Amino acid sequence: METNNSQNGEPLFNRIDQVGVVVKDVDERVRNYETIFGEGAFVIVEGEGQATLADGRGIMIKGKLAFVQLGPVQVELIEIKDGPSIHVDFLKTHGEGIHHVAKYVEDFDKELQKFRERGIRVLQQGSGMRRYAYLDTKPFILELIEGQPMNK
Repeated sequence: METNNSQNGEPLFNRIDQVGVVVKDVDERVRNYETIFGEGAFVIVEGEGQATLADGRGIMIKGKLAFVQLGPVQVELIEIKDGPSIHVDFLKTHGEGIHHVAKYVEDFDKELQKFRERGIRVLQQGSGMRRYAYLDTKPFILELIEGQPMNK
C-alpha cells in the first residue's frame, strides 16, 4: 500500500480520528463500557443509509451506532441491524472487534480521489449521517468521513 502522495510528499493518512468497532449488540456494549468511560458518555444513533459495495451493488443498511470521544480519538461502536455490509462480513469472519480506523476530512471527494489515484480500492461507500468510504488497505481498513467528529 502506497501512503505518500509523491507529488508533494504529504502522507494521505496522517492521523487517526476514530476507531470503529463492530459489535453484536450496541446497548450491551455501551452498558459494559460506561463502567469504564462514565455513565452517559456515549451518543447513540439509530438510522439507515444507502451504500455501494465494491462490486457496485447498491444496498440499504440499518444500524445502531454509539460514539464516545476519548481525547482526540472517537470510538464508534457499530451494530448492523439489517442489510448486507462489510461490517456483517467482518462479524461473521472475525467476531466482534476493531474494524477500521478513520480520518475526518473537509473535502471528501478530493481526499477520496487521492486514494483512488494510488490504486486503493473502495470496499464500501455511502451516506447516512454523512458521507464515508471504507478503503481496502489490508491488513486493516481505513475510512474517510466527511466533516468533523460528532461531539456530545
